[in-house]
Amino acid sequence: MVNNEYVWHNGNLVRESQVNISLKSQSLNYGLGIFEGLRSHYFNDNVIIFRLEDHLKRLYGSFDDLGFDLESLFKFDDCAAGCKDVLRKNNLKDAYIRPIAYFGDKSFDLDFDLDNLNLAIFGKNFDMPFVNPICVGIADLKKDKFYDSVHIKSTGSYFKATLQRHKLRGRGFDDALYLDSQNRVIEGVGSSIFFIDKNKLITPRVDNVLDSITRMSVIEFAEDLGYGIEQRDVDYSEISNFDSAFFTGTAFGIIPINRIEDIKFDVCLVEPISKKYKLIVRGQDLKYKNWLTFVD
Repeated sequence: MVNNEYVWHNGNLVRESQVNISLKSQSLNYGLGIFEGLRSHYFNDNVIIFRLEDHLKRLYGSFDDLGFDLESLFKFDDCAAGCKDVLRKNNLKDAYIRPIAYFGDKSFDLDFDLDNLNLAIFGKNFDMPFVNPICVGIADLKKDKFYDSVHIKSTGSYFKATLQRHKLRGRGFDDALYLDSQNRVIEGVGSSIFFIDKNKLITPRVDNVLDSITRMSVIEFAEDLGYGIEQRDVDYSEISNFDSAFFTGTAFGIIPINRIEDIKFDVCLVEPISKKYKLIVRGQDLKYKNWLTFVD
């Protein structure tokens, strides 16, 4: 079946069926692509993108870290406009938006050049379910700083993560949690983790985790709810002392954790944080209106 949805591809809105990726694509063969995930929400006849500029700054910053000047090829403002255009053209409201930069087939070797780079944006309807509490297992693979370029949201880095999740789902868990070689808590497959300890939120430091946009948002608005914040090393042996735990991520927002392995948590304690997040992303908390981009 031909896909008639519109995507933004190298500066133009085109039918998705018009975009062809060669089998010789460097990104397909060698796993180097950079992407972002954004959410839009529909409220009071407004389509609202949450923290558009911050997500795109991370996308462009990832290419800076790799030694490529993405701005010289695709202007930041054009990319931001492309995200809005994809929503408008496809009449998307509660949606997931995926900008993705990938290398084509002008070269097939292991040398990556800017003139072989493509940038695309697509979207899909994706109601935010604010999911039921999940059960989390510990990944077999240890995630140390040398494990990957942790601050770059790359396609290839997700292979190992999704494999760990697949293994744990075979054991009855919903998701995976990474530890490092010193048994410190790191992050989930596509999410950051927080623990609630009375009136404090505790989360691992960012030197070994992706600096998640949702994570940063929770840290900023937690004070409104009366929480202090500790960003520190969290040893796995101490998590049984915490009252509650939750994941954060763009696609699902705030995800309560029912248990990690056999350690159980009080999921009710996550509700105020989840409620606050819902108000912010739908434009109902004017204090954080600067985080929102209104499509029209």
